[in-house]
Amino acid sequence: AAAAGAGWWALGVGSGVPRGGDPRKSYFVAPFEVQSGDPQLTWLREGSVSMLALTLSQWRDLHVVDYERALDLLRDLELDDERRLTREDALRLARRAGVWTAVTGVVTGTADSLFVVASVWDVASGQSVEKAQRAAPRSADPRTVFDALARDLLDLVGAPPQGTVALAQSTTSSVEAYRAYLDGSRALNAWQLQRADSLFGRAAALDSTFALAHYRRALTLGWASAGSDAQQQAVTAAIRHAGRLPQRERALVDAYADLTTALRAQQRRDTVTEGRAFVDAQRKYAAVVARDSADAEAWYGLGDALWHHRPGGWASAAAVVNWSAALRAFNRTLALDSSFHLAYSHKLDMYRAAAEQGSAVVLAGDSLRHVAGEPARLAADPQIREAKRRAAELATREARSWAAADPVPQAFLALSRAYLNVGRMDSAVAVLDTALAAHAELRTGMLPLLRAQLVARLRPAEAPAAVRAALATVTPEGLRRQGTADLMPLVLGASAVAGMGGSARDVDAIGRVLAEAVPTVPGLAGPSRPMIDWWNLAAKLAMGVPPASLRAPLDSGIAYIDRTGSAGPGGPQPATSVPYVAYLATRDARYLAALRRWRAGNPQPLPELDALEALARRDTARAREIARGFPSPDSMRTADAGMNPSRWVARAQVLADLGDARGALAMYEVLEPRRFAEFGLVDPGFTLYARSYLARGRLYEELGERAKAAAAYERFLEFWKDADPAFQPQLREAREGLARAKDAGRGAVPVGVR
Repeated sequence: AAAAGAGWWALGVGSGVPRGGDPRKSYFVAPFEVQSGDPQLTWLREGSVSMLALTLSQWRDLHVVDYERALDLLRDLELDDERRLTREDALRLARRAGVWTAVTGVVTGTADSLFVVASVWDVASGQSVEKAQRAAPRSADPRTVFDALARDLLDLVGAPPQGTVALAQSTTSSVEAYRAYLDGSRALNAWQLQRADSLFGRAAALDSTFALAHYRRALTLGWASAGSDAQQQAVTAAIRHAGRLPQRERALVDAYADLTTALRAQQRRDTVTEGRAFVDAQRKYAAVVARDSADAEAWYGLGDALWHHRPGGWASAAAVVNWSAALRAFNRTLALDSSFHLAYSHKLDMYRAAAEQGSAVVLAGDSLRHVAGEPARLAADPQIREAKRRAAELATREARSWAAADPVPQAFLALSRAYLNVGRMDSAVAVLDTALAAHAELRTGMLPLLRAQLVARLRPAEAPAAVRAALATVTPEGLRRQGTADLMPLVLGASAVAGMGGSARDVDAIGRVLAEAVPTVPGLAGPSRPMIDWWNLAAKLAMGVPPASLRAPLDSGIAYIDRTGSAGPGGPQPATSVPYVAYLATRDARYLAALRRWRAGNPQPLPELDALEALARRDTARAREIARGFPSPDSMRTADAGMNPSRWVARAQVLADLGDARGALAMYEVLEPRRFAEFGLVDPGFTLYARSYLARGRLYEELGERAKAAAAYERFLEFWKDADPAFQPQLREAREGLARAKDAGRGAVPVGVR
């Protein structure tokens, strides 16, 4: 790869040959045209790029566009499916890559021979520089032909050909393994993670010493199930056999091994190993970009190692220093490769952190700063508010760029999330509607279920039908194909939306399709079904499924989490929504005790549960004292933040039990789906919101406000119009309440009036 600072090549397009250097030392290899009807030769179209790039890249003073980057360039210029590239196509691609020599070629197969002709072009002038031809018997390994062609190209710059290691020796002795590796790289480039994992796994199975196959599989698993045993095994195998690789690939494997060590240590809370491994990874990636400042993969690795390294915790001053450096590394990655998926994802993570009102992270130009102060003061500072507005704007713009450059599910998720974060709910839904209309393959994956969660915020009464429509198209294969490390919480978020319609059947259907798509928990060795069933208990309890029928899975789930210390990635704390809603439904002290155990060390109090506990002891004086400290509904209406609906429902229950019907209704009426927690947080809030209308109807009847009682009952019946037969008692209560309100002579008001 090219030495850093050598000054003989530039990234600018169309700026002419760099002065004082040799343009023959920077190469782009275009896919060769295959002139044969034999399907056994079609792989040489893209195989030509990989084989020549790998052989040429063994020389440190050459800059060669690697295979994965070439695939990105081809897609950017919509040439990835062209059987034959013209000279002009190759020159355009080379200029986009910032290199000054382009190589094109033709592969011809006869009954007994294979002929390959390579043409070398000067990018600045468009003139032919050299032509080379090699042949081999059809029965021979075709990589020997490309080894010979690479030596011919090296003659142009005076490199001694005897210094080049044969391609088979540096990669794999198996042509079939090599072909599977190439197909896997193409699948990974298209974000088909399951297919990529399968192909890299096949390549490694055909040749267990194939270091590149192990490395690419580890990358794929890192993006789909980071921290899993399978990923660690792939990294270990890649390191074991990396000695035969060209220098650049060997350095990337070595750096990635340190990065995965750091991430696993972070999961285990081993801060000593974590810190040392992150620094080692950063140093090694920095050395790669110092040798070749156009290596997008290395820039991304450097940014990733900085982004995840958070000494002092999330958004600490030291973490923000690393984030700022990571932001610059990701910007460099995207300048080189506009479709590098996770660079967008992590940039958006940083912009969202900088946009959050009251947070200590502030965007300043292309850097991030940590500012000291209380959240309330930071939120009130006009300069900081403007910086946060700018960060939110950049998050939206960056997400639009990602979706335009690379229309994958994650890009549309990011764009809809960006609109959601700035309150543009209609735009968030429209993004997914447009994506699903334009890309039929997306309808089988997670986007329809995410759309249902957005509809729940924008048009709540339509949400249960949106879940059912999604379940009609979503398949396990579609979810796997569009997989992401966050797939489980993103999909499970739809369970609460299904609960809005009183459909435990839809909740179970979501669980079944997800368990088939993700049979094991990412990052853990255990099966996913128990975890999925555990999360779905929250939606069922929130719907009013009799707690006695759920006691066995509740108790066994609590015992499992207590025993293992984990209900999935991140430990037991994210699992607290289940015992929280279980306590609301049962007032069983065991569930409150489990909740408190799992929240040990969390400084945020839950006074509403303390008040419910006091009521269970018949200590109404203590409950009233605690309730006086609840936030007022008016403060929530004027706040510039999201809301946790479960907590407002719990506060309403406290006040209702204390006989304060008016206060309880005020708590219910402040519920606003537009402000509920965003994607990725499994919470029964949507289910509780729909069912709160039944509670509101009772309270308005108690106060003698018949019209409002009728409106509340009608609203509940609208949500539950297709509810499961098992919920008929609640539906009957609502119908009877509605009849009483109408019989009182006041009539029912239009649905939605409060």
